[in-house]
Amino acid sequence: MRLFYLLGLFSLVIAPVANADIMRELSRLDGYTITHTGTVTGYIDEDGEEQDSYRGCDYDRVLIVDDKLRVTCKEYDYNYASSPTIIILERWGRAIAIIDEEVYSVSLD
Repeated sequence: MRLFYLLGLFSLVIAPVANADIMRELSRLDGYTITHTGTVTGYIDEDGEEQDSYRGCDYDRVLIVDDKLRVTCKEYDYNYASSPTIIILERWGRAIAIIDEEVYSVSLD
């Protein structure tokens, strides 16, 4: 029952071929609480300048969420999306973010 709630919560459309992958990915979220949902509105580049795009996560890259919240990536994955939705979840002092259907380890600033 709890898994079906999560599926509805994230508004996932499950294709039969991808069903096993989605179920495996969702099982990693057991015990997490959603603490914020919003939009990635930019990031801080290497020169400390705010950029108004999303270029994926890079180690220690600071993402700007809803023009105010800062989230720091703890892993690398290049991805480009225009103002993607971000869902931040926390459990036992650990935070993860789901951005454009990818799960990232992050810290909250």
